[in-house]
Amino acid sequence: MTRAVLAGLALALVVVPAASSGSAAIAPRIAFVSIGSKGVATLRTVHADGRGQRQLTSSSAGIEAPAWSPSGKLIAYARPSGTAQGLAIVKASGGKPRTLTSSSHFDGSPSWSPDGRRIVFDRDGALYTIRADGRGLKALGVKGMYPAWSPDGKKIAYSANPTGQQSRLYVMNANGSRRRLPGSGGSDLLPRWSPNGKLLAFVASVDGN
Repeated sequence: MTRAVLAGLALALVVVPAASSGSAAIAPRIAFVSIGSKGVATLRTVHADGRGQRQLTSSSAGIEAPAWSPSGKLIAYARPSGTAQGLAIVKASGGKPRTLTSSSHFDGSPSWSPDGRRIVFDRDGALYTIRADGRGLKALGVKGMYPAWSPDGKKIAYSANPTGQQSRLYVMNANGSRRRLPGSGGSDLLPRWSPNGKLLAFVASVDGN
């Protein structure tokens, strides 16, 4: 199962929850990526009922793994190729994207901290964090991919393949300690926390299925 396919699987799960702003409720919206006939990727949002589709930005370098900020006002995403390779942030209302990282490395799978101040992501198979303003890049000293910050901000779930055979799920604590979680018996990828932080959903590939 390739990274591109897994990124596609993740898109349908990227939902900004309903929130209250004063007396007006903000309807749930879904962020997703569509690919045009010429291979140009477009980041869009749509209401959960299928109405109100909006185009935010497009890129010939590709767009993967959109991630809502906790406020629902920003979306971080990965640009996997080309001169614009790296992570970027765009307002959910639209506008010009802001580059978060730009390098020859492959930066992917951004996930926001609950306070919206930092983003964890994977770079060439290792985990990093960076402030939402693009400063303070920090290596976590952990090999892994598809990180996901817990709702309480105290843990990061991720996938890793230390044996070179099958990917497993791990959780890293704020103090740097980490533990492996029970899995499917196959390759376990793309962990996502439940809203209460007690459960993890993930993609499992068992015997090629």
